[in-house]
Amino acid sequence: MLERLLIVMEKIFDVELVSDGSTALADIVPEAIEGWDSMGHLNLAMAIQDEFSVELTDDDIENMLDGAEEIVRILKKHGVN
Repeated sequence: MLERLLIVMEKIFDVELVSDGSTALADIVPEAIEGWDSMGHLNLAMAIQDEFSVELTDDDIENMLDGAEEIVRILKKHGVN
C-alpha cells in the first residue's frame, strides 16, 4: 500500500519520493512539497480514491493535510493493507 501511495503522490505533485526508507513518512507533508496546495490536495484525494477504491469522507480529506502518515492511517481505516 505504501509504495502505491507514494507513486500516486509522485504523479500528482510531480516529485520524487524515496520509498527505500531514506525519506521518513513524517517528512512527507504539505509544507515540504511544492504543489501540495488546495488544488493539489483535492487532486490527491481523488487519485487516492481511484487507486485504492475507497470513498473518503470530508474529515478524511481534511485530515490528509497532516501528511503521508495520516493518509496511511486513513487508508488502513478503510481496509486497505
